[in-house]
Amino acid sequence: MRGLFCALLTLLLQACGGGEFSTDTSKLETTLQSTETESLPTAEPSENGADGDSADSGSGGNADGSAPNKIVLLIKDNSAQTTSTDVYLSIGASDDTGVTAYYVSENATAPGPNAPGWIALDGAKSVSEQVNYELSGETRFGEFEKTVYIWFKDAAGNVSESASDSILLVVNDVTAPRNLSVSIDNDRASTTSIDVTLSLSASDDQGVSAYFASENSQTPGLGDDGWKSVTVRSNLAIDVPFSLGAESSAGSYTKTVYVWFRDASGNLAGPVSDSITLTVLDTTPPRNPSIRINNGSNSTDSVSVTLQLSANDDQGVTAYYVSQSGSRPALNASGWTSVAATTSLSRSRNFTLSSGDGVKTVYAWFRDRAGNISSRASDSITLSSSTNSRLGSNWMFFGDSETNGRANEPSAKSQAIAFMNIWNQTFGENQNPYINGVGGRTLPGTYSKYRSTSGRGSASWIHFQESGYKFSDEDTEAEFIRAFENMVREIHQTTPNAIISVETAYSFEETSFYREWSGYNAAMRSKIAELQSQGITVYLAEVDRNIKELVSRKRAQLGTLDGQRTVWGDRNNSIGNHYTGLGNLMLALTIFDALGYDVNSLDMSLIPDSQVDAADKQLCLDIINSY
Repeated sequence: MRGLFCALLTLLLQACGGGEFSTDTSKLETTLQSTETESLPTAEPSENGADGDSADSGSGGNADGSAPNKIVLLIKDNSAQTTSTDVYLSIGASDDTGVTAYYVSENATAPGPNAPGWIALDGAKSVSEQVNYELSGETRFGEFEKTVYIWFKDAAGNVSESASDSILLVVNDVTAPRNLSVSIDNDRASTTSIDVTLSLSASDDQGVSAYFASENSQTPGLGDDGWKSVTVRSNLAIDVPFSLGAESSAGSYTKTVYVWFRDASGNLAGPVSDSITLTVLDTTPPRNPSIRINNGSNSTDSVSVTLQLSANDDQGVTAYYVSQSGSRPALNASGWTSVAATTSLSRSRNFTLSSGDGVKTVYAWFRDRAGNISSRASDSITLSSSTNSRLGSNWMFFGDSETNGRANEPSAKSQAIAFMNIWNQTFGENQNPYINGVGGRTLPGTYSKYRSTSGRGSASWIHFQESGYKFSDEDTEAEFIRAFENMVREIHQTTPNAIISVETAYSFEETSFYREWSGYNAAMRSKIAELQSQGITVYLAEVDRNIKELVSRKRAQLGTLDGQRTVWGDRNNSIGNHYTGLGNLMLALTIFDALGYDVNSLDMSLIPDSQVDAADKQLCLDIINSY
């Protein structure tokens, strides 16, 4: 596990499912250098010469008080118009001593260095990022020009000149959803469980796209985390789970749930509400809480362990929570794992310890139907660093584009840097193992690359992916699977101790022969099962399944085009049918999960919300956890 992050880093930096690696900021990213034959798109210079690159040598530096320069701002990749007030901005700037913050406004007046509204950056000398922004709305139909201005500042408080861009906001829909309703447990008068079902309905000519349910009557903002996206439909009627707030003493309590709805244009309606009496008969928390790590072993050489969990409750255990923090979780904490109510819970699950030598303690809590939380259980195990790398340090990655050199570019501004922050915080150290990323454009080409790679005989982990376009030497599934099997068998024979993993290819354009991979993926799953029966293990990362589900949910939330582009891009923008930061996050988590690690134990708080927001991080986890 010691080397896991750098593997993810490499995977994020290589071509993922369609060609070149791409971040949310690929249009402006110019610091990322590579020795491969295909390079990332660079920024196009604006009229004032700004291109988002590092500061040039003639700028004079900041010793004399110069402000950040080469200011860049593009709204939705310089799109002419938008039908949504939610847009993304591609921003860039340079400064010899580091850019520390930016300020965005539709007001052309320059802010002072201490004005409220500045958004902090990490102080890099060259900034190239993509951030979310909500345009001011309109309450009538029509077309409205919106101009956005941006300023940057450095650590000395020097404020840059502004850059601006304009976009036409086309307002086609100002009507909020109507015919709103909510009922709790089919209008039952009372319940003894905090876990209830909400029956929701609403109508909207343009389509209801999300709902927000809460016991707080305060109207939520459009960007609040509690919004739940649904498949856009003009007449919404769904049943969804909801957990009422628990009570600590026996009695009857009136619980009111408020629900708001919004449409694809961001028009919000509500609340509507319903009430139910929560009758608390059970104030006794689950008893006999227990956790054992690796069946009670005293030590381990791997951060990947198995937890044995158990607890009892006369009314039924309904959830558990595990953590290396000893702080008691709140009832609504996101880390709770729901289970079917059982009076005697006994369950095993995988868990990833934090890295580094020493004693590791894992804590567990259990809760019942009434929301009573058990006392804390814990177990400890000693992690030895001498052999704590399940994946070793000699990793090789094979795919459909050249990737040599990218992982060694420290100035890259990308989601990979955010993942390094995850690694540093979660596992406590930053490894620098042997990294060799190569590619071949076709699976036979990838096979050839593997055979020509020096050091392959000592590889500890070999990962490969095949996507992009299918070529003439693999036009049939039989030819593809033949090359796949030959490569896997040779890897197993040449390097019998290597971990082998592979991705299912994402079928981006299902109607195009050259992008339709579903049959190939099915054949690959069948071949992997056959190999498994012969003692050859291949870990399969279900990229096709997870990315398709992510695209589907983002389309439901943002509309077909914007939802697709949020994950995959499109042919007409700088991403050019390559994964965005969100797509790369899902890719990395999918590989992480396929290898048996607990994706829920990753701390993703250091990925800036401007790159992948909290709701989308959780969405990725929810999709992986649902299978």
